Amino acid sequence: MANIDILLGVTQRYSILHLFERNLPLEEIVQKGPEGLSYIAGGSGLKDIFHFDEQKRNHFLSQLQRLSIQYDYIIFDMGAGITNESLQLILSCNEIILISTCEPTAMTDAYSAMKFIHNHDQNIPFQLVVNRAISVKHATNTAVRLQSVSQKFLNRSLSHLGSLPDDKYVTLAVMEQTPFVLRFPNSHVSRAVQDIASNYLRGQDTNSTKKTNSFIHKLRRLFG
Repeated sequence: MANIDILLGVTQRYSILHLFERNLPLEEIVQKGPEGLSYIAGGSGLKDIFHFDEQKRNHFLSQLQRLSIQYDYIIFDMGAGITNESLQLILSCNEIILISTCEPTAMTDAYSAMKFIHNHDQNIPFQLVVNRAISVKHATNTAVRLQSVSQKFLNRSLSHLGSLPDDKYVTLAVMEQTPFVLRFPNSHVSRAVQDIASNYLRGQDTNSTKKTNSFIHKLRRLFG
């Protein structure tokens, strides 16, 4: 996404587009955030990748494959909505974490996205995080409803990783341009993030090399 540098309170030097416009290696584009976090600002660059010629796409894929072995996890923050371009990247991922609030409109959008992806690939696992929940009860009800429609209409299970409370400390941290888990580590929302991360890690396959190769292979195939 385009605003990650603002949220982290750092100065952004490069985005993914510099890989193509200046022929920079991905290692140089990767920026360092707090606590050892590495990130690449996407901006509008990710959707443009799918319109580049074969040479540039192959350059991107070879760079990504070389870089990916250096990390335990690579997370693509896709934002709301699905385009034909973003769908290709989504379909290449090993798993998808849906983010929804408790509002009926958000739940409808989450299910629509899940259905759309499911119609293209029935094997990508989905997991759910409920965001900005006003209570544990609301979060649980939201998860149960989405799990129910997923099972009924898609015949798919939907794992609930956890929920994040609607916490004022998120807004305060954004205003200070500091990650809330660092600025307010004892807040309810920071503890919830830790719980979600723990729940996620407990269910992971340790074969990261196999996952990396699978991602690159699927992405190459979809670029076609």
